[in-house]
Amino acid sequence: MTGVGGRPEVVFEGSDRHDGDWQEFEFLYKPGDLSRAPPVVTPHQPRLDWQMWFAALGSYKYNPWIINLAYRLLNNSTDVNNLIKHNPFPEKPPKFIRALKYRYHYTKFGNATRDWWTRDSQEEYFPPLALYQPTLKEFLDYHGYTTPLNEEHADKTIIPYLAMIRSVANKTDPVVLIWTLCLASFLPHFKALRFRFSLFGI
Repeated sequence: MTGVGGRPEVVFEGSDRHDGDWQEFEFLYKPGDLSRAPPVVTPHQPRLDWQMWFAALGSYKYNPWIINLAYRLLNNSTDVNNLIKHNPFPEKPPKFIRALKYRYHYTKFGNATRDWWTRDSQEEYFPPLALYQPTLKEFLDYHGYTTPLNEEHADKTIIPYLAMIRSVANKTDPVVLIWTLCLASFLPHFKALRFRFSLFGI
């Protein structure tokens, strides 16, 4: 979708030290691991992975939500961890998170490594972030990401039902779930068509 020059991607990395031993976070659908084949997701539209592609086309300054994503990973947010494939820090969140920008290309058929992708390092997307940095909180405050939810306006009656639906949905592959819903919605129409055909002896 971005031409023959390759696909830009933002790769998150975490570490307990500012200067090293960075480990990559793996997302569910977007390119990351070079050996992983592109998944078939139609008609599912994975919003986070889709937005990560848009973020790679510009700067974090125009995509402040991506800094909020890093902030949530630094806090080991369960909701955010459910949106990614692999967190290399499952027990204790890293002290630092940074993002690098790469350009991904498909490998040629029959390549020796059997990888699906090659990638070229482009630049640092954002520098290492840590929870203790006042500039991180200032950035998030400025863009309204750390403003607490006004509980007076929250519909508390629906919250437990949404939590129940989410707990069930999280156990099912999104692509399978959406195809199941699509097929289920088609069944009444299929039965109606069979009834009409039966009237004509078909």
